[in-house]
Amino acid sequence: MSLTVTAPPHTRPRLECGLAVGFGGGRRVPIVAEHLEALRASRLLYGQESDLSAVAAGWGNPYGSMAESVVAGLGLRREADNQDPDSDVDAAIIAYDAMDCGPREHLGCRLTEVTRGRPRTFAVSGQGEAGPFTAMRIAAALVASGSARRVLVLMLEHGQVPLDGGLPAPASDTAVGFVVGTRGPVRLAGVEVRPSGRELPAPDRPAPDQSAQPGLAAWAELARTLSSGAEATLRRTEPAFGYRCELRVAP
Repeated sequence: MSLTVTAPPHTRPRLECGLAVGFGGGRRVPIVAEHLEALRASRLLYGQESDLSAVAAGWGNPYGSMAESVVAGLGLRREADNQDPDSDVDAAIIAYDAMDCGPREHLGCRLTEVTRGRPRTFAVSGQGEAGPFTAMRIAAALVASGSARRVLVLMLEHGQVPLDGGLPAPASDTAVGFVVGTRGPVRLAGVEVRPSGRELPAPDRPAPDQSAQPGLAAWAELARTLSSGAEATLRRTEPAFGYRCELRVAP
């Protein structure tokens, strides 16, 4: 798979805003045996025996409540009045690695109900750490093509479940959200997802080593520093599937 977004300058997508939220140790959620077995099976699919004791004990933050916290924090929660069409979101993309720790719910439908503009919603999963890059690529393509004015990208991870590729579980449940549109402090200079056998072009300046920051740590840092308008590069080699990924932002 080789996926690259290259938009003309006048339609090049920009990151309007970002937000990262950490969720501590979680709260008790009802766990049913069927869901726990499905989660265990999803790990075995990639040849991984994972310690799911925390999930089995009923601890965790369901993806639905995590997603709603980001929607509210970005000012995108749908309200009965003060409906400004310019603040609507046309599409929402959810990227996650591990399955939801809570009971299965229709997360896309829930997100459509609570988000301004009632966006069409879909998910990117089963790609490990390449998932967020793919989600950003799709969002950029939707905006660049004129298919959407604003796209919400939600990245979700659980601290109770190890990541694909044998990486350790994140320190906590984390949700990161970005709004991709045509305004904002930085433009998306490039989003690439390629097989590891093909080298990515060297960025204009050395990219920080993200190897010590598995999961969403680097994305959370980008969300926190987005308003500065600084140039930044996120790079990752996905260990389970071998994709080489890169995202570049510039003023």
